[in-house]
Amino acid sequence: LRGPDGSLADAVAGMQGYTKVMLATFMAALGLLLLSVLSFTFGHSQMGPSSRVVLCSTILAIIGGTVRYSRIVLRVFRLPDAAAVSGAFFDEHGACSTGTACCSTGP
Repeated sequence: LRGPDGSLADAVAGMQGYTKVMLATFMAALGLLLLSVLSFTFGHSQMGPSSRVVLCSTILAIIGGTVRYSRIVLRVFRLPDAAAVSGAFFDEHGACSTGTACCSTGP
């Protein structure tokens, strides 16, 4: 099946956009989950001040670590826009630019 010229590039750009939205939504949900655990520590009257301080500092350290390492992972695995491949393997003259047999039919 063949669609109009540029349709695959539009589809890839759309999927990259939705991937960014879903990743941001996941990170926001993870942050809200950690903040809800942090707020949970204030609901118990049986906890003393020292145990609350230890628990809150532990949860804040986990939140900081999550933010730090998620930024590292996103930076390492980020695909630059110039490296995105959308299926256009022909040069301006219609010749195969990769030299493989998959391009033998031309545009």
